[in-house]
Amino acid sequence: MPPSTEITLSTSRTLGLVAIASGENYPQASQALEAAGFSRLSNGAYTASLADAQAARHTASALVHRAHERGATLVTSSRPYLGDVGIEIAARLPGTWNAEWRSTPTRCGRTISGTGSGKPARSTRPSKTTASRSRPY
Repeated sequence: MPPSTEITLSTSRTLGLVAIASGENYPQASQALEAAGFSRLSNGAYTASLADAQAARHTASALVHRAHERGATLVTSSRPYLGDVGIEIAARLPGTWNAEWRSTPTRCGRTISGTGSGKPARSTRPSKTTASRSRPY
């Protein structure tokens, strides 16, 4: 059985289409994203703008082909990008808070930290991104 490698796609109001590569062949999934025209963020996620519909369709089509060539499975999420959710939560907490989302080759993690009225909270437990999934194209 070949190693499991996935590219999970979600949307962000500010970033557009967000892709997260994971699995044993993480480097091949990352190469597929870069070859398709996605840009890598410092947190490990990849983005492609949705501002130009024609360019977005071209990028998505290229991703399907590049992922297939590299043996990566595309998974679509009906949920918004996790990084946006963290920012929204931090914005509603009392005091000053920051939210950060980081991707690692085999799992995803999040950190929310800051000071507010009450105890400061910090969560660094790894969190694998799971969402409603459609099966591969």
